[in-house]
Amino acid sequence: MRVAPDEISYINSQAWSDIFGNHPTRPGGMPRDPSFFSAVEDESCIPTMLSANNTQHARIRRAYAEAFSKRTLLEQETMIVENVDLLIQKLYETKEEPTNMTNMFIFTSFDIIGNLQFGESLHLLDDIAYSPWLTKIRDYTRASMILWALADLLFVKMVIMLFKTTAVKEKDKFYEFTNDKVKHRLSHEADFPNFVQLVSQASAKVKLSEGEICANAPALMQAGSDTTAGLLSGFMAYILSTPESLALLKSEIRSAFKQSSDITVNSVEQLKWLDSCVRETLRIYPNPPNGPPRLVPQPGAEISGRWVPEGTRVYISPYAAYHSSSNFCEASSYLPKRWSKISDSGFAADNKDVFHPFSTGKRDCIGQK
Repeated sequence: MRVAPDEISYINSQAWSDIFGNHPTRPGGMPRDPSFFSAVEDESCIPTMLSANNTQHARIRRAYAEAFSKRTLLEQETMIVENVDLLIQKLYETKEEPTNMTNMFIFTSFDIIGNLQFGESLHLLDDIAYSPWLTKIRDYTRASMILWALADLLFVKMVIMLFKTTAVKEKDKFYEFTNDKVKHRLSHEADFPNFVQLVSQASAKVKLSEGEICANAPALMQAGSDTTAGLLSGFMAYILSTPESLALLKSEIRSAFKQSSDITVNSVEQLKWLDSCVRETLRIYPNPPNGPPRLVPQPGAEISGRWVPEGTRVYISPYAAYHSSSNFCEASSYLPKRWSKISDSGFAADNKDVFHPFSTGKRDCIGQK
C-alpha cells in the first residue's frame, strides 16, 4: 500500500527479506530511516542498539550477548519467580474488587526488567501504582510515535516543535532516572547478574563505556517491559474469550505441574499448547503494529517483485499482514491450533513465513530467545 508519495507499507513475506535481509550491496538490510529514530531516541551522538550503524550495532550487540544468554536467564530465574509470586499475591489481596490486569502486567514487567538491567526492583508491584517516571516514559513513547507520523507535514511543524519541546522534557526525566540507576549499579555490586555489570565487564573489543550503557538503558527498559505487558494483556483477553483454547491450556498446565515450584524456565518450554497460544497472541495482537522504517538506497531496489525508487520509506505492517486473509485463514479469529502439530488441514495454506514478531535479519530483537 502506498501510504504517501514516498512511503510504502508491505504485508507479504518476500518484503521481509527484501527490506531487512542481507544483500551483496547492503549487509544488514536497507538503511534505517533517521527521521524515525530522531523522534524516539536521545539526540546525543552516542550510538545505541537502535540508532548505531551496522559496525557499531554489531559491537553493541556482542556486548549484550552474555546478558541475554540462556545461562544468564537461568541465573536470574529465582528473581523472576519471586516477582511472579508477588503478582499472584497482590491478585489474591485484591480479589474482592475489579483489578486492572494491564496495569498489573505493566508493574510486573517493569519490576522484572529493572532487576534484569539494574540488579534491583523498581517496586511498582509493592505499591500497585504508577511512579512519576513510568507515567512520563509512557507518555513520551506515545508522543514520539505521533511526532514521527506527523514529521513530514509542513503545516503542522510549528505545532510539532512546541509539542516536541514538552515531550522531550518528559523524556529527559526518564533518561535521568535510568542514568542514575546505571551509575549506582556500576559502583555497587548486585546479588545476581544484571545487564549493566555484564556489559561493563565484557571483553575489551566490545566493552561499552558508561555513556554507551546509559544511552542504551532507556530502550532496553521499554523493549523489555511495555512489549511484554502488551502481549500478556492481549493473551489474557483472547484466551478468556475462547473457552475451548482456555480449557486445553488449563489441562496442559495442571497435568504438567503438581505444585508451583515445578514451574521453571526449562519446564515451561515443554508446554506446546501454551507456545501455540503465545504465537497466536503475537499474531493477532502484535506489539508494535508497525516495524521500524527503512529507506531504499541508491539507485533503487526491487521489493516483492517491483522496482522501488531510492529514498522511498518502506516497512512491514505486522498488524495488517497478520490480519490479512491473503496470509492467514480466518485471520481475525484467535485460533492457537493453527500453530499446533495437531492442526487440521484448514490452516495448511497459512503463510507463516510472514510471521516475524521479533523482526528478522541482523537487527532482530536480541531478547527473543
